[in-house]
Amino acid sequence: MRNTQRYIYEQVANRNLSPDLAKQMLEELQILSDAGEEHIAIIGMSGRFPRSENIESFWGKLTNGEDCVSSFPAHRREDINNVLQNNVLSLALYKAVLTEGMNVNDAYGPGGFLDRIDLFDAEFFSISAKEARCMEPHQRLLLESTYEALEDAGYGGESLHGSNTGVFIGRDHTDIPFYKLMAEPDLLHLTGSYTGILSSRISYVFNLKGPSVVVDTACSSGLVAIHEACSALRDRRCDTAIAGGVNLIYFPVKGDGMFSMITSQDSIVRTFDKKATGTVLSEGVGAVVLKPLRKALADRDNIQAVILTSVSNNDGASNGITAPSPEAQEELLISAWKNAKINPETISYIEAHGTGTLIGDPIETKAIFNAMKRFTDKKQFCAIGSVKSNIGHTVAASGLAGVTKVVQALRHKNIPASINFDQPNPYIHFTDSPLYVNDKLMPWESDGKPRRAGISSFGFSGTNCHIVLEEAPELQQTAVEQWQPEIFTLSTQNESSLRELVDRYVGMVQRGIACSIQDLCYTANVGRGHYSHRLAFSVESEEDFSRKIIEIGRFGLKGDAERGIYYGVTEPSDGMNLKQETDHRIALLRQPGQRSEPLKDISELCQLYVRGAQVDWASLYSDKQRRRVSIPVYAFNRKRYWAEVFTTNHRPEMVMAEPTVPNECAFEMKWIPSVASKGMNSNEADRVTLVIQGETDLSKQIVEHLRKEGKQTVAVRLDSAYRRMEEDQYAISGSQEDYERLFAELPVVNRIIHLCSMDGAGNPSDVGQLNAKLARGVNSLFHIVRAMKAIRGRLPIDLMLVTDHVNQVTGRETLLKPTHAALSGLGKVVVKEYPEVTCRTLDIDDTFTVEQLHDEILVQESEIIAYREGVRYKGTYDQVPLPEPKEVSISLKEDGVYVITGGTGGLGLEFAKYFASKAKVNIALLSRKPFPEKNLWRDIIEENEEDPIISKLIMLQEIEKIGGHVHILQADISDADGLSIALAELRSTYGRINGIIHAAGVASQGLIIRKSKDAFNEVLLPKIQGTWLLDQLTAKDPLDFFIMFSSAMTYHGHGGQGDYTAANSYMDAYAYYRKRLEKNTLTLNWPAWKETGMAVKYGFSESNIFNDINTKTAISLFESVLGADFTTVGIGSLNPRFIDEMKPQTQNNAIEVRLEGRMDGTYSDLEREVAQVWGLLFETNCIKLTDDFFELGGHSLLAIKLEAELEELGYMLDGLNIEEHSTFEKFVAILSSKNSRLLAKDELA
Repeated sequence: MRNTQRYIYEQVANRNLSPDLAKQMLEELQILSDAGEEHIAIIGMSGRFPRSENIESFWGKLTNGEDCVSSFPAHRREDINNVLQNNVLSLALYKAVLTEGMNVNDAYGPGGFLDRIDLFDAEFFSISAKEARCMEPHQRLLLESTYEALEDAGYGGESLHGSNTGVFIGRDHTDIPFYKLMAEPDLLHLTGSYTGILSSRISYVFNLKGPSVVVDTACSSGLVAIHEACSALRDRRCDTAIAGGVNLIYFPVKGDGMFSMITSQDSIVRTFDKKATGTVLSEGVGAVVLKPLRKALADRDNIQAVILTSVSNNDGASNGITAPSPEAQEELLISAWKNAKINPETISYIEAHGTGTLIGDPIETKAIFNAMKRFTDKKQFCAIGSVKSNIGHTVAASGLAGVTKVVQALRHKNIPASINFDQPNPYIHFTDSPLYVNDKLMPWESDGKPRRAGISSFGFSGTNCHIVLEEAPELQQTAVEQWQPEIFTLSTQNESSLRELVDRYVGMVQRGIACSIQDLCYTANVGRGHYSHRLAFSVESEEDFSRKIIEIGRFGLKGDAERGIYYGVTEPSDGMNLKQETDHRIALLRQPGQRSEPLKDISELCQLYVRGAQVDWASLYSDKQRRRVSIPVYAFNRKRYWAEVFTTNHRPEMVMAEPTVPNECAFEMKWIPSVASKGMNSNEADRVTLVIQGETDLSKQIVEHLRKEGKQTVAVRLDSAYRRMEEDQYAISGSQEDYERLFAELPVVNRIIHLCSMDGAGNPSDVGQLNAKLARGVNSLFHIVRAMKAIRGRLPIDLMLVTDHVNQVTGRETLLKPTHAALSGLGKVVVKEYPEVTCRTLDIDDTFTVEQLHDEILVQESEIIAYREGVRYKGTYDQVPLPEPKEVSISLKEDGVYVITGGTGGLGLEFAKYFASKAKVNIALLSRKPFPEKNLWRDIIEENEEDPIISKLIMLQEIEKIGGHVHILQADISDADGLSIALAELRSTYGRINGIIHAAGVASQGLIIRKSKDAFNEVLLPKIQGTWLLDQLTAKDPLDFFIMFSSAMTYHGHGGQGDYTAANSYMDAYAYYRKRLEKNTLTLNWPAWKETGMAVKYGFSESNIFNDINTKTAISLFESVLGADFTTVGIGSLNPRFIDEMKPQTQNNAIEVRLEGRMDGTYSDLEREVAQVWGLLFETNCIKLTDDFFELGGHSLLAIKLEAELEELGYMLDGLNIEEHSTFEKFVAILSSKNSRLLAKDELA
């Protein structure tokens, strides 16, 4: 720097540089040399914090010493309850589930909450309703908070449009994008939830051209955002900066494991107190507008406080990546004071990070002690406190909360109490330190020097930040203007907002106007936007202003020309022809000496303004020394924009959310109390109901009940042959042919109630009874579905499957009938193969009544429902915690005998190998097909290199090498005699059977309509009859475990897999039946294995729910679930594609979009068609010819959607540029010219 200065002097001496230019260069050098120390002015602020909708309310809560931690607002619970009640969603999104019997409302923990995060003024920001719903509330709240801060600074409207203004936003992105995941998929979610868009959305909406940055340093994000903004201003990267922070808690679940280590045990934040146990997570949003102090002074801005310095550092290699470092905090403070060139003795208050933990608070205070000791020995001169004691920890917004508190304290010259402080933390020795806890509202005294404060924020990430604030400088009084009448204007986009804004001014008057009336009018005119609804009046004094605004508030928005009050509603084009007259009035107002009537020109200007004139307010005040001041900010007309949470009502089988928890997870059936949402179908009275009766009284009762109501009801019962007994009464054998004949005789069937499986008997005692039950259940449905081709296409068919005692719902069941589960399993696939059929399952007990059945008939949702002891339950598949694998998770006895059915298949061999690796055991592999004798294995391997059996033989040899003894038996698992002989052989050889894995199964392919009865039963038998036989024939064996391999396909069904889903559903239910008998039982719902098994062999997937898994992962999951008390459990890695499929697809119902803009009301077909597209795009039922695509809320992504919609309708866009032809009328005209041939053909047609 000195060399540069010397060079300039030499150039002047040599007459190579003029003195004036040299002086300018030296001044610029001085500015550059001071840049690192340049002070930054806070000229605007806004904020919403717990129980505080604005800064004024926030300050009131602080000065009153209020604790703003509360329960989760009831109206916000309504938006989250559907998610919480489905444990799949709840666990996937929040790693938390409802415990047994827990009320949903009991799941919410306390916190500091904002009241309505669902409300937003989309119209004000020219954002369409659809896009607003796709925007995270974080973005919406920040937009509103930013604009409020800009207006507080006096730079509202388009004051900063196109300016070099930077945006720096702090947000902790630890939480998953909940809002996007719970909503219907839409392209607009890309910008609505994208991380980097958080700041760029602000830059885009307000047309700000400076840097736009999102900061995430965890808890310190907000204060670091302010620091980065200050740095950008000092480096001249921007002229003005907006810094903000936001934190929202969509789901404040109790016992959130991620933050449990810092959470207060009693929800009270006791910073620095002996009883401190932690903090409470809270919500908040805040923004500040920053400007270099020298520029703010020159621009006569509303300076609220001054940032002397801001510094940031990181803990580096501390005791742990999340452990706070007192050394780093100490260095941070010292750097701050040195940068600001101040002695810390001049700091009389520090707003601490202060999370209220017994260890964290002493670390922070120790760092302050040690830092101050380097500068002073004074004791107890600096107050300390933390806003977290009032509102909890607002995480990324906590820095903004601290700054807001301190700025208001400086302005009001009072320091609020740090509440909940009774006795000092025993590890903090305040009496021997520079600090004392400010535990009561205290006047902020001054020794004549500016009041100063420090604010700290420490991130979980190890990034720390500290800023030093000083109160705003005393401004020099301007020369007193000769009083002249003023003009005051207010403007909003709608009447309700204007009424609210007037009320805010009335409140300001009642509290006392804290600024000059001239500055008030100046700020209202220059520092605000001017919209369609306009109010203007002349002001002759402060009393005149107060009187008029109060009267307007009392009597409403209406003009009174005699008193100089004017009101009007304008259109954008209304003021186009008023510019010349408006400029003339401004010129007259700037030359008061030449006027003979002082109020005439103001009155004329008011009238022009409310007619829509665009007034050059800056010109009006160009020769006056006015200041921007704090006055009421815009009153948003907020409406609800919230994505509908999808629930289990949309699908009968399962609802899930996008996975964000660990890759591998477990699922099991969960039953939650439910209320039937009854709704009479519009054509209910005309419906024909077919009741396929069982052997219980309920079958007769429902027929009588429906007929008494006058509803046409056809009753069918099983008998030996087909016959019509009387009108609407039939007997059939149950064959497909009989059902086809029945449907052919019935002209209409709208509903089928299937009660046939309810035979009034218990569980089967032999194979004959088992098959009889299957005939009345799953086989009956198979025949009905195949026979429905006779009535398909006539009308949609509602199929209700009524079963009894299938599922374990309450755990108090004394009877379970697993055979019925196959029926409900097939029902899951019916809806996949027949779109016009809705199929729902009802599982009842003996307390169920005909009235309840009648109510269920009228329910419109498709769900799995059960009734137990009079209570209705809804079945869902819920994610549950997956235990860590145990070293030895399965009990294997040395020399034990373990049977694996399907043992020579892929999965069978893998588990044989697994067993052998755990202990020296005898492994009996049951195979339906013949298998070579063991003494031939080596020769077969050597002679038949390409034989598919070779790989199996090699694996069997490996199993024996590691200690397993393999015994292969040929037996069809569904053949009672063959299975009995095989098991007897094992007992004869080894004397016992110690455990069973039932992995046998037959692959399925083909839709129900194309599948023969034999093919259907071939898939059912191994898993249904085979399971039953295996259990019966080993009833006396001392089994340590009985494990069945089922499929994840039972969760939701899959087209072409009806028999396979039905068979595996039986196994799922059988596990509960067997376990109720106190037998160790487990069913595993496997996804497809990548390297082996039927999915590989036959080329199909077990389920869309889970990704295919490799063998190593499968074995690990197997060990995990064996270590827990599961009965039937699905395991695997969630498939995101399935998640998207399971989200309900909202019907894009056509809305009647009307066109406006022509007096005669005539519009072309093309205009009407394009209007329909625009209307759906922006979710509006009215499009005007003058509507601008971008003013409606359009942008590049919506332009892409528009293009796609029009191309789908057959139109060629051929480079049509929406930016050049953005009004509707121009757009359609260009579209018409590019598609003239197509439109001509349409006209000829």
